[in-house]
Amino acid sequence: MSNNDPYASPQGDQPHYGQQPQYGQQPQYGQQPQYGQQPQYGQPQYGAPQGYGQPLQAPYGQQPYYGGPQQFGATLPPLAHWGQRVGAYLIDGLVLLPGYLLIIPGYVQLVSSTTTSRRCFDYSDPNTCYTVNHSGSISPAFVLLMLLGFVVMFGLLIWNRWIKGGKGQSIGKKALGITLVSEQTLAPIGGGKAFLRDLAHMLDSFLCDLGYLWPLWDSKRQTFSDKIVGTLVVQGPPPGGEKR
Repeated sequence: MSNNDPYASPQGDQPHYGQQPQYGQQPQYGQQPQYGQQPQYGQPQYGAPQGYGQPLQAPYGQQPYYGGPQQFGATLPPLAHWGQRVGAYLIDGLVLLPGYLLIIPGYVQLVSSTTTSRRCFDYSDPNTCYTVNHSGSISPAFVLLMLLGFVVMFGLLIWNRWIKGGKGQSIGKKALGITLVSEQTLAPIGGGKAFLRDLAHMLDSFLCDLGYLWPLWDSKRQTFSDKIVGTLVVQGPPPGGEKR
């Protein structure tokens, strides 16, 4: 009867059940040390999907792919105030002062040597009289000074407004902490566009300098020339620092 009792034979099965090495080692099923250590489970198996996770985190974390094409909306610095722009314009005018100082002496001599005379068809009738201006003479030395002054003034204009200005900051803009950039890329516009922008300032002079006043109420604080060329004046240094 003891042989037929299923509960009476634990000793027969005990060697196979109680040894536990063959069942507990789990050599090919999982080798519980490798599964339980969690570094090997997380690194090769769970970490392998990092190839899936990394492509998501890299573009999302870096944000250049999202922000690059949308730099205007994402990284736009504060726009320059109207007072800052006026101050920068006045300082840029002072940069041309050496040229004016060379021109003024010759101009003064030319004006002072100019004379006028009164002529009449009938001296008894004042209504027949008229005034004649006689141009004065100017010495060759003053002529050379005036020519040198124009060369210096034009050279300073090219250097300050179109070379330095094309890189983002003229002398005046640097002094006021503002920068000229492209509306699309927020990068300096280069000397060619800086020259075209100065030409477009002629439109700003129409209707009592209305274009120069336009930034006071414009949402982007642009003059007419800014809108034509596609530029903004923002606060702060040029992108990547000052370019010499």
